[in-house]
Amino acid sequence: MGTKITTNENSLINYDSWNQVLCEHFFGKNNENNIVYLYVNENLVKRLGYKLGLNENQAMPSFCKSVRSYGRNEPDMVFDKAFIWGRKWYNQGQIGFPPFIGVLALTVLAATKMKGNRKIGIGAGNYYLRLRNLLELNGEGKPLYFEKTKTLWFYLTQWQKENKGRFGFTNVFRYGQAYIGYPMSQCLIKDADRQILYEFFYWAGLRPGLKVQANAIKEQLELFLSTKVNRLSRLFFNKNKGIQEGIIQALLFEYQNWNGTNNNVEPQGSLVEKHEKNKPKKYNLFLRIDEDKQSNFFNPKLKLGFFAIVDEDTVLEESIEKKELEGFMYNNNTFYKEVNSNQNHIIADKHSYSLFNSQLEFVFKGGNLFFFNRGTDIGINAWINRESVVKGKDHLVLFSSEVEKEIRSWVDLNGFLNKEISISNLSSFWKCLIIKIHEKEIIGSQFLENHFVFTQAQDKISLKDGLKVGNMEWLLDAPPQVSIVTSPKTTIYINDVPVFSLIDGEDTINFRNLHLIESKIYKIRFNDTEKTILLKNNHENLITFSDFKPKEYSDGNLKIAGTYIYDSLEDYPRPYKQRGYKAFLSTKDTNTTKVIPKFINAMPFNINRSYKDIGVTFSGNVTTVVRPIDLFFEYLTIRKEGNWESFLKGVKWCFGSQNIGLTSYKVRQKLSQLGFVEFIRDGDSNKYFWNVIPMSIAVMPSNDPLVYLTGGRTRESIDQLKNLTEGKIKLLQAIPLSQYEPLSIYLLGSTVESLKEFFNTLSINFNWGLDYFSYDLLRCLPTLNDYISNAREYPEPRGTNTYWVVKGWDLFSHSWIKDKDSPLKIYANSFGQYICLYKTSNNKTIKLERAIGKLYLAQQQRQRSLQYKNYELKVKQGYELPELYERVLTSCVGQCPIESNGYRVYRNVPHEVALSLAYKLGIEINYNK
Repeated sequence: MGTKITTNENSLINYDSWNQVLCEHFFGKNNENNIVYLYVNENLVKRLGYKLGLNENQAMPSFCKSVRSYGRNEPDMVFDKAFIWGRKWYNQGQIGFPPFIGVLALTVLAATKMKGNRKIGIGAGNYYLRLRNLLELNGEGKPLYFEKTKTLWFYLTQWQKENKGRFGFTNVFRYGQAYIGYPMSQCLIKDADRQILYEFFYWAGLRPGLKVQANAIKEQLELFLSTKVNRLSRLFFNKNKGIQEGIIQALLFEYQNWNGTNNNVEPQGSLVEKHEKNKPKKYNLFLRIDEDKQSNFFNPKLKLGFFAIVDEDTVLEESIEKKELEGFMYNNNTFYKEVNSNQNHIIADKHSYSLFNSQLEFVFKGGNLFFFNRGTDIGINAWINRESVVKGKDHLVLFSSEVEKEIRSWVDLNGFLNKEISISNLSSFWKCLIIKIHEKEIIGSQFLENHFVFTQAQDKISLKDGLKVGNMEWLLDAPPQVSIVTSPKTTIYINDVPVFSLIDGEDTINFRNLHLIESKIYKIRFNDTEKTILLKNNHENLITFSDFKPKEYSDGNLKIAGTYIYDSLEDYPRPYKQRGYKAFLSTKDTNTTKVIPKFINAMPFNINRSYKDIGVTFSGNVTTVVRPIDLFFEYLTIRKEGNWESFLKGVKWCFGSQNIGLTSYKVRQKLSQLGFVEFIRDGDSNKYFWNVIPMSIAVMPSNDPLVYLTGGRTRESIDQLKNLTEGKIKLLQAIPLSQYEPLSIYLLGSTVESLKEFFNTLSINFNWGLDYFSYDLLRCLPTLNDYISNAREYPEPRGTNTYWVVKGWDLFSHSWIKDKDSPLKIYANSFGQYICLYKTSNNKTIKLERAIGKLYLAQQQRQRSLQYKNYELKVKQGYELPELYERVLTSCVGQCPIESNGYRVYRNVPHEVALSLAYKLGIEINYNK
């Protein structure tokens, strides 16, 4: 209650006293930098009255009388007087607390006294009647000068802003009718609701400072509240548009002032979580029965096998040697091993398998009786052994001859429909029945109850796969698969429309097959079970430079994001100057002169070469076909950042799980080369955290004013850009030859100035000077020798004969060879960890990136791995360039290199770039006509 002030009961508690105690309550030290609602009800008035020495019966009359007195005993002049004195306070320095808080508090009190509607949890009724009663005013309708309170609310919020949160921040907006809406806005969101909003911010993956759109956040909030049973949920789904808009306005204000840690709501885990070091992991091994359709498609045999599903963070290399798998096959986080027909006893006994030097252990409990039911709920199209037996469902019962008598008697006793089936890889010692467990009382089951649990069938909806971009949100082009478990012949509704019926009661439905075309919320419902998901394709691109923190490169002190260089280029020497047929090359420490062959004529801005000559085939029309890689990159853009597991999930959905390791490597490599995504390696593993880079442009070496677009994008953002370019700039597209490379987007201006003027009006960063981006970037990069001198010493891993596989780089085959004696070696294990070490001439062992190590070894052996002819640079396959060197070359053409005849071919590369790049790498160029 606070401290009670001893007061003579007959003394007058005047308006100033009430105004002061209200201000201390709402704007005190405890609310500094917090969001404050002037929520005033009778209980609060009584609590504050106690501080003023009033009892419960005195508080309300005293407060209302004090406000009436503010009009100099003319209650109908209260709002005019409050406006006059409030304006004077505001214009004369805002000294002390606002003098009109008592008046505003009474307007809110009137809103709380409106007739309640318990069903939706908010008041409704005649506001002005309640307000007049509190002021003891006769008549009806809006009191005189009440409209001036709108300005008082403005004075309040401005005072708080100018004091930078010292007195909190009050969220005031028009909720409902004019003038009435402002006090009513203070009653909409209560403290308990704010707790729910903070929980929602974490649920939606938001963090302080991001730009959010009202429509997008409304869809997210609808999903979030669809599973809640609380006041805020009842309000939101009241189907009153005004209430929904009020909640969204309140939410946006809360979010704008949210610091990410309010009111003890803990985040459910960072979007980019720290990778847990590999520890020995133990998993239970189960049995599954599959149909072998390869042997006979129309009458497939059944075969028994072991299987285990490991955690998503246990992603192994696909090149695992078979001897390490103990006979298991590995794919997509699943281990499978067929039971050997000569070792049927193995399923009766408890045993375990140890893989990868005891890093993984699979334990099988064994037994002489197993129940199986369908694995639909976990996304497996097979019979899975379980410890629960579900009434009303079909089951397979696998049992040994030892318990055959008991099982057959139990089946007959209960009258279960049954049929004997055979398992192709089991001997006659094992029997198998398919039985229908009815829903009646099951008798004679005492011998089963120690090992199995009998349960009723439960309705269940499970969602998996698809490209998930938020909580319960997927791309419309990549919806989830919906697994449904229910009773037979159940009708499934989508948005209250009957869509199909499940004859068997279990199935997995691919939402893509429903051909949904609208971006909106979809509610899947049957019986009393429902799930709500959001499917949409019209996402905004919300990645901006103001929210983005570029990664720290080992390339000197360079700060770069995509094709935007933060640093001043004047801090770096120009790498190339030409006089006649002589090239003068420079780095920060060295310089040299090279003779240019007379047949080389590849200037960056050659007047005889237009944009059509850069080596790209431009599409005649803007394509509307969505390629898998473009869908995948849109998925990354919407998610903004993530860990390697989220990256792999997207790759699997778009390109399939076959050769997932190689596919993900190719996709990662191309997105990095082009400056679309930053990847940060997770320790010594083959996993990466990723960040989509904000949209930027790169000026290209072309006689025509041409740039190419890099960084995050969605179809919606490209459509918006296209609409802005009409009549000013020409938007060009080109489909790369590689299926793993996103669509290339270029912008062509009539003049350089027209492009500059256009981009100055957009939030797209660019560097524009005398040169072009690839030359500017090359100017900033360290030499290959700088990488070597900055590398740290690193000891050779222990256990190289058991835990690690060691390979050396062979300069003749340009490949890694196991146990090859080479200065450059990689050390890899089955969990995707790899370390690249180089032994220098003075016997120091240093740790390098593989690309740098291979180039340095080639440099030391004076191998020429580069070839050049006019505007075409070839790099021998097997020799990747450091990440930013790759970006130097890809930004010349806006596409990744083409692989041809053992080389990676980079197009539209000016000679000054090719020669300067080779000099920085310390590698000689072979020239071709």
